[in-house]
Amino acid sequence: MSSSEREVLPSAVLPTHYALRLNPTLLPPFKYSGQVDISLAFSETVSSISLNALELEIVGLPTIHVTHLKAESTQAASSVSFNEEKQTVTLTFPNVIPASSTAKLSISFIGTHNDKMAGFYRSSSSPTAGGEKTWMVVTQFEATDARRAFPCWDEPNRKATFDVTLVVENEQISALSNMNIVDETVIADGKKQVVYATTPVMSTYLLAFAVGYFDYVEGVSKPKLPVDAKPIVVRVYTSPGKSEKGKFALEVSIKTLEFFSEYFDIAYPLPKCDHIAVPDFSAGAMENWGLITYRDQALLFDEGTSSADHKERIAYVVGHELAHQWFGNLVTMDWWNDLWLNEGFATFVGILVTDHLFPSWDLWTKFVTKELAGGMGLDSMRSSHPIQVAVKDGTQITQIFDAISYLKGASVIRMLCAFLSQEKFMQGVRIYLKRHKYGNSQTIDLWTALSEASGVDVNSLLNSWTNDVGFPLVTITSQSYDPKTEQLTIGLRQNRFLVTGDLTPEEEAATPNWYIPLRIVSHVNPTSPSSDILKTKTGTVTIPYGGKEGTEKWFKLNFNTTGIFRVDLGQDGLKSLGNVLKRNINVIGTEDRTGIVADAFFLARAGYASFTSTTNWLGLLQNLELESDYIVLDDINQRLTALRLTWFKESADVLKSFDLLRLGIFSPKLTSLGWDFKESEQYSLQQTRKLVIDATAAGGDPSAIQESKTRFEKYIAGDTGAIHPDIRKTVFETALTYSTDQEKTFNQLLHIYKTADSVNLKINALTSLAATTDEKLVDRYLGFVLDGETVRAQDSAYVVSALARSTPIPLIVRPKMWIWVKQNWQQLFDLLADSMSLLGSVFASSVSENVGEEFAKEVEDWLEAKDLVKGSEEEKKRLKQIEVVKRPAAQAVEKVRSSSLWFKRDQTAVKEWIQNAGLLKK
Repeated sequence: MSSSEREVLPSAVLPTHYALRLNPTLLPPFKYSGQVDISLAFSETVSSISLNALELEIVGLPTIHVTHLKAESTQAASSVSFNEEKQTVTLTFPNVIPASSTAKLSISFIGTHNDKMAGFYRSSSSPTAGGEKTWMVVTQFEATDARRAFPCWDEPNRKATFDVTLVVENEQISALSNMNIVDETVIADGKKQVVYATTPVMSTYLLAFAVGYFDYVEGVSKPKLPVDAKPIVVRVYTSPGKSEKGKFALEVSIKTLEFFSEYFDIAYPLPKCDHIAVPDFSAGAMENWGLITYRDQALLFDEGTSSADHKERIAYVVGHELAHQWFGNLVTMDWWNDLWLNEGFATFVGILVTDHLFPSWDLWTKFVTKELAGGMGLDSMRSSHPIQVAVKDGTQITQIFDAISYLKGASVIRMLCAFLSQEKFMQGVRIYLKRHKYGNSQTIDLWTALSEASGVDVNSLLNSWTNDVGFPLVTITSQSYDPKTEQLTIGLRQNRFLVTGDLTPEEEAATPNWYIPLRIVSHVNPTSPSSDILKTKTGTVTIPYGGKEGTEKWFKLNFNTTGIFRVDLGQDGLKSLGNVLKRNINVIGTEDRTGIVADAFFLARAGYASFTSTTNWLGLLQNLELESDYIVLDDINQRLTALRLTWFKESADVLKSFDLLRLGIFSPKLTSLGWDFKESEQYSLQQTRKLVIDATAAGGDPSAIQESKTRFEKYIAGDTGAIHPDIRKTVFETALTYSTDQEKTFNQLLHIYKTADSVNLKINALTSLAATTDEKLVDRYLGFVLDGETVRAQDSAYVVSALARSTPIPLIVRPKMWIWVKQNWQQLFDLLADSMSLLGSVFASSVSENVGEEFAKEVEDWLEAKDLVKGSEEEKKRLKQIEVVKRPAAQAVEKVRSSSLWFKRDQTAVKEWIQNAGLLKK
């Protein structure tokens, strides 16, 4: 899509500065007034000005004071016209405004602090003892919701500076914005006026305000480099009484600012950096420059009651958002088609800094099973999209905040960093940021800088990775060993990998030639990968392959699994590598073992010729009996879960055999590890115990079930120490699933959810309710999403996702969820459509875990409104609303179809395999 096809404002008028005065309120009906004076520059003669505005009331007629050739004039608009669909307001003036003029446009307006988690909205903290809510008002402007707060040019490349003044209702109310306070005075009626320093040049989506009653903890970050770096005041704001929960995030923020200041070689440009926890927040966090907003779950940590996973998540999210202060805020993408420049990079360096601060967490190995796997999972579908995706308007923007922009984007950066070296990569990033600071950029600008630093033509290397959909499968087609030279020549072929394994000839012809960094290692060079690049559909590479007599020879592509491709070793190759691992599990590193397991699973799932059945992957598991690394074991556990989720329509005895297979791997480890955690233990050992308890409970291990029930009873009786935070969710779920009094246990967990002070405990309890075996309680659980009281809108996706994946009665629940979405579509749309991607997440979760072509067709027909009268208003309304979830809905339907094909193709073979393995009676 060319830039001319985008729905953007006319380029004749350019904003350079906003002087914005707002009068927010914490009182119903939550109407606030505002005044904005916008400095403008005109490149063409115009008689009207169009800018963005949504759900705003213009008070009076806007005026414009024009300066042209030393002459000045002032005129009021003759008309004000709103276009609700395009979210614009057009001001028409009686006299033309000449080209080369400058002007100040003044607009008075009234807005609403809505409850949609978009714009300048309202949020409430948990009710007080008296039952009254405590309100705050806060902003969420990305991608296109600054226009809900004040009239503006709401596009990322219309950068300007901002002078902000907030007038709040009394002296006790705190008022925050991007910049530091320069004046604070009490004015008429006891109100407080707060004036902030002028911002740097920035995009509207990064402007932020937060007004309410807050507590905070404070520290100072003291970067040593670059030489012009200055101390930065860092604060974490919370609802009253919760500031202690912000201490961990504060510590991480202080150290992260110091790390990035040195890594980017550019001083953080603001004097302060605030973080604030918001009870109602649609995303995880938002990188507003100098005032970063988070949902409570992503910022607040309770020592002693929060899990290790929660701690890890907070550290990463803080790192991700602080990376944006440079990569996204200082240098901003020119348009939303390059969203990945913001999110992919921030994901990568967010992990980089978190790994630097907490090396024992082994985040780069986890990257293979989480970020890389997540990106490849979506990108293996036909309904995926390129990293650089055409974006026309606002409805399309929110739908690309997905695994491609974040996870595949981060994986491309990781692959490139591994290929260039970390030092050259860092040098290139520094060149890029310094060259484009306070401006806008495109992907090619980053590639140019990295090319300068490395001497590699990065654009040629990565062009297909960012501009084309999908990723390759590299198949080993031949092997030829020359004993004279002691070299092995490997024949290779690349094709697009599809989760369904059914690439058509037409698709094959349209598939690009990816430039694939092969990074081959072997017994000769187990930690020094080759620099070979496969640039054509087929090719050969030659590697050293000698060794003394008796040497166990092996080779592997994609060292450390840094590349975004699957490898088909062939059955013989997989068996050979499996035998090597069986004899010495550590001969190949953890990231590589994880990659081998993942490649084997997804090739089998897709039914590629070399992996005719899922049984090939099941056979590989038998060669991993010595595996002890918790990340590899976790990946195995996840794949077994995926198998069981897809086979949910199978007979009970087959499903039981899957449990026995899982228990064969994990039950012996439970016996040796036990249930009790010790503070002195290594992090990896604690994580292994957590995984083993989760896997054995999921597999129905009688001892795990009984221990879970016993510990839950102690917990309910008041012994909260009976359940370690890391296994709390597992114990909660197991206790409910195997409870003989479902309603009692359900209500006990519900009470924990409603009364918990810890956000981590709260979400654990909420999602565990999905484990009920009582259909009436499932109905009640779904009802919480829409009752307006029990579950916040931001947490609706937790409920639906947990139910889809964790229900012990999927034959009943999964069809029910789809019926629930259809029956409540309008209410769900009204509740969630304006809140980033929440509606898409809820829709996708309600559909994607089902199997069956008939079901897929039913969903597809509903999305196309085939159940409604053609041409009717109801049909038009449905089709328009579906645009908001079009991309995630299509992906969900494709997942249903791919799972259906997998189940249909491998059902018989898997059953035979488990019979032969002694897991199923013949």
